[in-house]
Amino acid sequence: MAKSKAEKRKDLYTGSLKNLDIPECGFYNLREKMTDEQVDYARSILRNSLTFCNAGSGTGKTTVAVASMKYLYDLGIINKVVYVFSPCQEKALGYRPGSTEEKIADYILPLTDALIEIGEMPEKALDPEHGWVQAVPDTFLRGSNMKNAGIIIDESQNYTKLTLKKTMTRIHDTCHAAVIGSTNQIDLPNPDTSGFEAMMYLFSQYQDEIEVGFCELTHDFRGKISQIADKLPIR
Repeated sequence: MAKSKAEKRKDLYTGSLKNLDIPECGFYNLREKMTDEQVDYARSILRNSLTFCNAGSGTGKTTVAVASMKYLYDLGIINKVVYVFSPCQEKALGYRPGSTEEKIADYILPLTDALIEIGEMPEKALDPEHGWVQAVPDTFLRGSNMKNAGIIIDESQNYTKLTLKKTMTRIHDTCHAAVIGSTNQIDLPNPDTSGFEAMMYLFSQYQDEIEVGFCELTHDFRGKISQIADKLPIR
């Protein structure tokens, strides 16, 4: 008899998911073209409560995270996927014209591209009533408590220390969280205020208390132009 979602979540606490792996073929049409680094990254998301991924442009960090969370969702281990973004330039969506949905659309292109890449229709996946993904700005998380969810914090290099702290303190231990960013592409006016690298260092000191993974992706699938441009120092 198939296990219920509650039973599968209970398995998480007993450690039975430590050997959970991605399929040898398929995996939403990604498996055959994934690098070894991407496979290790996906495994980390499946097996750990928290995964940090430091990777540049074109490395597939968001796509692999979305596929991994979809896999956990399809297995019934999580109830939904929450994609968190930070509108760092405006600090709040209210400064932009249009409806909330229109404002959000500008910031979730990495998510919609990833959904298309794994064969999902963004409109269906993001449907408020029947979808499995919720996209929210960090400014909307105040007072929330995220449980039994897959959390993707994208472009986290553009979160200040305070913003990333506020976001991650909303995450319950029943979640699988992926904190994604690039220490080489910080858009904040003062790069030293970024919380991404500082948060990675903090959690590296608590690996005996929490299941946390640290991953890097180095292969840029976009090609030489993107690879060389990403080498430009920003500090």
